[in-house]
Amino acid sequence: MSTQVTATCPGCSCLCDDIEVVIEESEIREVGNACRKGASLFLNPDHPAYDLDAAIDEAIEILKNAKSPAIFGLDNTTIEAQRIAIKISEKLGCMIEDYSSIRYGDLLNFVVSSRIKTCTLDDVRDRADISIFWGSDAMSSQPRHLSRFSYFPRGEHKQKGWEFDRYAISIDIYRSPTAKVCREFLKVSPGQDPALMDEILGILSGKPPGSKELLKFSNEIKKADFGVIFAGSGLIHGLNRDMDKLIWFMEGLNEYGEFYLIPMVKGYNMRGFVEMMKRAQRQIEGSFLRALLDGGIDAALIVGADPMSDLPYSLSKKLLDIQTIVIDPRDTPTTEIADLVIHTGIAGVDNGGSAMRMDGVEFELVPCIKRDTPSDEAVLTRILEGL
Repeated sequence: MSTQVTATCPGCSCLCDDIEVVIEESEIREVGNACRKGASLFLNPDHPAYDLDAAIDEAIEILKNAKSPAIFGLDNTTIEAQRIAIKISEKLGCMIEDYSSIRYGDLLNFVVSSRIKTCTLDDVRDRADISIFWGSDAMSSQPRHLSRFSYFPRGEHKQKGWEFDRYAISIDIYRSPTAKVCREFLKVSPGQDPALMDEILGILSGKPPGSKELLKFSNEIKKADFGVIFAGSGLIHGLNRDMDKLIWFMEGLNEYGEFYLIPMVKGYNMRGFVEMMKRAQRQIEGSFLRALLDGGIDAALIVGADPMSDLPYSLSKKLLDIQTIVIDPRDTPTTEIADLVIHTGIAGVDNGGSAMRMDGVEFELVPCIKRDTPSDEAVLTRILEGL
């Protein structure tokens, strides 16, 4: 006999809460509404057997004996696990960092501290006239973003959807999958994002446009009552991490309508980590990448991250020179080189917890099936107790 439950998907920072899961004989048989990323989490469990007690004892010994340990990752784990990881870093007096500053500079801190206006994805669905995907590729990283929130859906005040009520544009260095779906595409040369911002605000103030595409885009901005920039790492690197320029541009847009910014973070709970660090009154101290490159780390606790895949080889190969503990539900290139791997369950599938969507809205992740797999929170709690 089968049962059906509704789950929240930890596949990306959209945290889609409309996933229909069919369970039969204590196994997930079907998944509805999920994208390709989400479906793989529900349908392809990877839980190899191992001695959990021995693994935790070994992790404790590695961290106790390390002279310069560090904690890294945490964007793909729950808020509860992030809180425990922060406590471990305080206990060890060590560095703790996620990918947010590496990929997005100070953007998330500026958003969390309200220095840049933001809104919710529900606001976008119900009110947005114009969605600007700047340096972000939602179709690849958050596949249901456009269909659930930003372009295709009918919202409370946008009943005609993309056909008549919405305008979407991609601004990027190449024609991404998102650009192919959006109504317009503006190509920007690498590092020329500040100049493009200058030109856009110049056109809005009455200066002659440099192209028909920019004129059309500027006219859409003028017509919009509610607009959103979905900012990706491409924008931040294009600005050379200059947040003052971004703030200036947002202030300029808000002279013509309500304009907001939502960071298009990739980890399903990256926003949560930044929020938890703020609540713990902690700041990122130092750089994990710099310390790794300079030999300033002799052990790393990596949680829900795959730096062997994400980092340049000149950096990732340095992980081979130190002791690494990896806590992750899946086998990855990083687990392949790790000294110790602790496999855990997937939040929202095997285990519970909570996470923050890219817009800061918190969701509960309720397990849809019972398996004997420990959660990240449970493993980290035992490590903290052992230290």
